[in-house]
Amino acid sequence: MPAPPRPIRDHYIFGDESSKSDHKFLVVGTMDCPASQRDTITTRLHARLEGRGRSEFKWSANPSRDLDGFVDEIFDLIKNNGLWFRCVVVKQSHVDHKTFSHGDKDLSLEKFIFTHLIRFARWQSELRTLTRFYVELDNRTPKYTGAGLKKSLNRRFTNETGHKWEIFADVTDVDSKSRIMVQAADVLAGCVAWVWNKQYKNEKVDPDRVKLAERIALRADLRAPPSAQNHRIGREDFRIFGYPTVRFMESEQRFAIWRLNLRKDQEDAVQKQRAEIAAQYPKRTTFNQLREDYHIGTFCFACDHEQDVLPAVGFRPITSDHRPVCTLCGDKAYLTFTKRRVD
Repeated sequence: MPAPPRPIRDHYIFGDESSKSDHKFLVVGTMDCPASQRDTITTRLHARLEGRGRSEFKWSANPSRDLDGFVDEIFDLIKNNGLWFRCVVVKQSHVDHKTFSHGDKDLSLEKFIFTHLIRFARWQSELRTLTRFYVELDNRTPKYTGAGLKKSLNRRFTNETGHKWEIFADVTDVDSKSRIMVQAADVLAGCVAWVWNKQYKNEKVDPDRVKLAERIALRADLRAPPSAQNHRIGREDFRIFGYPTVRFMESEQRFAIWRLNLRKDQEDAVQKQRAEIAAQYPKRTTFNQLREDYHIGTFCFACDHEQDVLPAVGFRPITSDHRPVCTLCGDKAYLTFTKRRVD
């Protein structure tokens, strides 16, 4: 007898990007939900538009009480109706457009969106349930279309898993004015980008925008990662959006901030150098002892902060895999080694 057909689950993803230019960080954000909840979610969000002078919710718009209500509705739907917010943060100075995108910044953006969306497919790689993703993205550039992105996503999924199931059933380009879920993605992704780019430090910043960011932080209720705690940033502080989310909190709160690491090759090279140096000395050698031959400092690939002073790891053996915390951003830094000259 033939195997019984596997159930098919449709899932919708709505995306937007924020701070594409003139900022240190770019954010690609999405709202997603199961098909069974889409109509309920969009109907309730559309109800928030009634009576507005403007026809669209945007983070960049002047903050207002109806935007507060829109945010509250989003988080009520996240809590009760299977809605998710997810975003990926890219540091623009780490992007090598010339090498990897033929100098085309728009192509780089497509690759960031691709990287964000392919995560959804990878979670479904075992295909116990056949998932079909329907994606709607805010208009970007006519050079690259949703149809082309769909083809690339399905090709990658097939290459990685061997499955020929078109997991991305549709990827379309839409006008955010006609898609309330894209507007929801814009508001939350815009808030995250505003924090990562530290625009709240601008002396001209609207205090109402700060209040809106505080409201979003209160409703998101994220646990502060250790790097944020080191800077005394707690759950209700909007600056918590300037850090990747704690992994287990993502599924609890249905709110995820990921940072795209474009420096992995360089990080691997630094770690390889460290291992090669350590192999040349007795295992009990400490970093303090190694300083006779090497100048040891630190470098953080997340924020490019460099220190030429050995941190408080001198007592550790050089075989230790310990990485010191960056004093600027709180991320894990890497030890760097420069051979001392022999006079």
